[in-house]
Amino acid sequence: MPKPLCVVDTECYPDLFLVTFLDPATGKTAVFSTRAGPLDDAARNGIATIMAQRTTVSFNGLGFDLYLLSLAVTGASVKRLKGLSDAIIRGEVRRLSPFGSLHDVIPRTWDHIDLIDVAPGVASLKAYGARLGVPDIQDLPFLPDAPVGDDGVAVVTTYCHNDCKITWALYQALKPQIDLRVAMGVTYKMDLRSSGDAAIAEHVILHETGTRRGGAPYPDGHVFRLNDPGIIQFQTPALTALFGEVMAAKFAFVGGKVKMPSDLEGRIVTVGHREYRIGVGGLHSTEKSRCLAAAADYDLVDYDVVSYYPTIIQQQRLAPKNMGTRFYDVYQSLLTRRVEAKKRGDKVTADTLKIVVNSSFGKLGNKYSRLCAPELLAQVTVTGQLALLLLIERFELAGVPVVSANTDGVVVYAPKGLAGACDQVVWDWQLDTGFELETTPYLILAQRDVNNYVAIGAGGKVKRKGLFTEPGLAKNPACSVVSQAVVRYLAEGRSLETHILMENDVKAFVSARRVTGGATWRGQRLGKTVRWYYSREVPDDEVIAYAKNSNKVPNTGGARPCMQLPSERPKDLNYDRYLAMAKDLLVDIGVFPPPPPKPKAPRRAKAAA
Repeated sequence: MPKPLCVVDTECYPDLFLVTFLDPATGKTAVFSTRAGPLDDAARNGIATIMAQRTTVSFNGLGFDLYLLSLAVTGASVKRLKGLSDAIIRGEVRRLSPFGSLHDVIPRTWDHIDLIDVAPGVASLKAYGARLGVPDIQDLPFLPDAPVGDDGVAVVTTYCHNDCKITWALYQALKPQIDLRVAMGVTYKMDLRSSGDAAIAEHVILHETGTRRGGAPYPDGHVFRLNDPGIIQFQTPALTALFGEVMAAKFAFVGGKVKMPSDLEGRIVTVGHREYRIGVGGLHSTEKSRCLAAAADYDLVDYDVVSYYPTIIQQQRLAPKNMGTRFYDVYQSLLTRRVEAKKRGDKVTADTLKIVVNSSFGKLGNKYSRLCAPELLAQVTVTGQLALLLLIERFELAGVPVVSANTDGVVVYAPKGLAGACDQVVWDWQLDTGFELETTPYLILAQRDVNNYVAIGAGGKVKRKGLFTEPGLAKNPACSVVSQAVVRYLAEGRSLETHILMENDVKAFVSARRVTGGATWRGQRLGKTVRWYYSREVPDDEVIAYAKNSNKVPNTGGARPCMQLPSERPKDLNYDRYLAMAKDLLVDIGVFPPPPPKPKAPRRAKAAA
C-alpha cells in the first residue's frame, strides 16, 4: 500500500540547520532545528519516523536535502552539516573522505520522489513557482555564509515552509508525468519516479537490450564521415554539390558535442527565393517579420514529417556500436508496440513508449551515456536536413514557393492552380524517401522569425512557437496578455484594447526571469528569481538592477516587483504599456507596417577656420 505523501525541505546556515515537513493533506508542518550542536533525540527520532512512514517529495532532495538529513539523524553538528552543504554546492562531495559515496549513506528504506529531473528544462524551484503563478517567490534576505541570528530563525522557517508549498504545487503540476513513471516502473521493475525523460529512455533501452557494458569508446576529437542515406537525389547543381560536400566532410566529436566542419556549420543555402541555414541542430529558414494569409487563389499549407528522427533510425538500421543490432531490434519493437497501443486505446503504454522513442535521441550525443553514438546522431540530423532540402527543391521546381522550414517540416504558399502539382510532389517525395507527411492548412501565418510564430488554422485552431507559446512549466512568464491579445486579434479580429482591458488574471500581466547573483529595487533585495508587472506609478527610467553591479535587468524599466503576487489586478497597472507592446509585436510579425523612421537632426555646418 502506498505511503502518504509529505514534502520536505532543508536550510543550512553557519548558525542554523532547519528541516520542514509539510503534510499536503492537512496543511500541517513539522519543523526541526538546531542552532549549533546536533539535533536533540526527539528531533532526530521525529525525522527518522517521518522518513520511514512517508513518501517524501522534494526539489533536488536526491542531490542535497537527503544527504543532509542522513547526516543529521546520526547526530552531526551544524558546523559539520554546513560543511557538507557547502561541499555539495561546490561539487566537492566526492572528495570528502568522511562520507565516501553519499548514495551509500542515504537509508534504503527512505522512499523519495525528487522533482528536479521530472520538471521540463533546467530551472530553479522559484522559477518553476513563478511559472505556476504561486503567491510568494521571495528569496531569503541572508547571504549563504552569513549567520541568521536569533531574529532570522522565524524568517528561515517561513521561507522553508513556502518552499514546501511551491514544491507541492510543482508536484501537482507534474502528477500525470509521475503517474506514468509509476506505471513504467512496474513494467520495468525499477523506480523511475525521479527520472527525466532521457534517463528513462536510457534505462528502458538498456533493460530491453540487456546492455551491461559502458558506452562505445569515443575519444575526444573522434573523427568520422557520414554514410550515404540512399534516398537523396538532387536535381539542381548547387544542392548536388552540397550533397557531395556533406558526404566528403569530416565530422568530429569534440568536448562531448558533434561538430560539423566549420565551412558547413551555419552554411546558408539558397533554394528558389528562400535562404536556409544548415547545422547539426537542424535546418532553419531565415525569414523575419512576415505575415501571410491564405487567399482566394493561394493555399497556405504546413507539411510536417511524422516521427522524423525515429523513422530515419528505423530506415537506416542505425545503432550505437556497443549494442549493434540489439538496439535496432529493440527500437523497431518499441515503435511497433507504440502504434499498437495507440490503436487499442492503451494510453499508458503509448505514452511510455513515446517517451522512450523520442527521448533516447538526446542521449546519443551524451558522452557519459551508454547510448552515446555521435555518428548515429549526426547521421540522423543531417539526413533529416538533406531530405527536407530535397522536398523544398521539388516544391520550388514545381513552381510552389516554400515560405518556411524548420527541422521537420515546411510551409508552402501554393497557387490553387498548382494544387495537383503540389500533391504530386508530396506523393513522390514520400514514395522516394519512405517518410510520411502530415498536412495542416493555415489561414494565417505570422512570424517574427522561424522560431517565434503563430499559425491560425481552420476553426480557430492555433499553433504557437516561441514567444507565442502558452504559459507553462517550460518557460518563464513574459506578459502573456500581449501575445494572447495578438493571437485573438489574428484569429477572431478582437481588438487589442478589448482583450487587455478585459483580462482579469493578474498572472497574464507579469514577467519573471532568473537574475544571477540576485536583484534589487529601491534598496530592497529581491532574490535570484524576479517577478514584476508594469506600473503607471514607476518611471520608465527606474529599473530592477543586478545586486552585484547595479546594471539593469532587461525589460524592467517602469516595472514594479511583485514577489508576492497580487490577488487581483493592481490599480496602478500600466495598460497603455501592454497595449503598446502588443502593437509592437504586430509590427514585429509583419501584420502592421513599421513606423516611419524618425527624421535625422540636420548636421551643423562647420565653423569657418
